[in-house]
Amino acid sequence: ALAVAGKSMKTSARITILLTALIALIIAGCQAASTQAPVTDSPTEPSSGYPEVESSENGYPSSINREIFEQNLTPVAPDPEFGSDTGALKIQMAYASSDRPVRGQLFFAATMLPVQGVEEAFIPALDTVNDPSGTTDAQGVLVISNLAPGYYALSLMTPQGPILVEGEEIEDTILFDIVAGELTDLGLVTVLLNPEPLEP
Repeated sequence: ALAVAGKSMKTSARITILLTALIALIIAGCQAASTQAPVTDSPTEPSSGYPEVESSENGYPSSINREIFEQNLTPVAPDPEFGSDTGALKIQMAYASSDRPVRGQLFFAATMLPVQGVEEAFIPALDTVNDPSGTTDAQGVLVISNLAPGYYALSLMTPQGPILVEGEEIEDTILFDIVAGELTDLGLVTVLLNPEPLEP
């Protein structure tokens, strides 16, 4: 009887030790879980590797782009070129709101097509891929060379797309004729354009 009792006591002691060890492991596991960094459900956006640049109110990014814009300006427009069967356009433009030159802007010569059935009525047709174009220099001078003879409207490419350019004095679209073998020089024209979305 004493031997059986002794065995029972030893078995109980072993069970107690095992239970104590198991409880200690559970407590240690809970503490480790509570110290882990919280996991968020929202995935992390991948980085482009480039610094973020805030846009200004006029849609241009930063002063960095302003510096690039200034550096890329053509100091002086090229000389007009034309042959016996082509002509050329030259015009200097300034903003009517400030008299500042219209610099570094891409202009097109949009062909004016006659409206069928309507006498002396025309409509501009612009092809930004194939139509002749030119960019104003630092003084707002635009030269478009080797234009086919015809009737044209001056068009400007803006961040929103091409638009027709209006002169301040005429309060209408700037139109011009091109004659073979001649230069059409419109001189200085103040235009009704808002410089804010055009120049950074």
